[in-house]
Amino acid sequence: MKFDVIQHLRRKAEKEINRAMRAAESGNDQEAAKLFMQAGGTLITLSRGLEIEGGNRD
Repeated sequence: MKFDVIQHLRRKAEKEINRAMRAAESGNDQEAAKLFMQAGGTLITLSRGLEIEGGNRD
């Protein structure tokens, strides 16, 4: 996985987490949960890409 792709996915997850935190602070729990799930999906995509590249397919 190229470094720029890693950076893109990391920044995307970070933005999603920040948006989720703002939603949670404003009391919009449903929106916060959706955004946290979205960030989790981005992080899973990132970790799977790194895992496959490292040869750790389980």
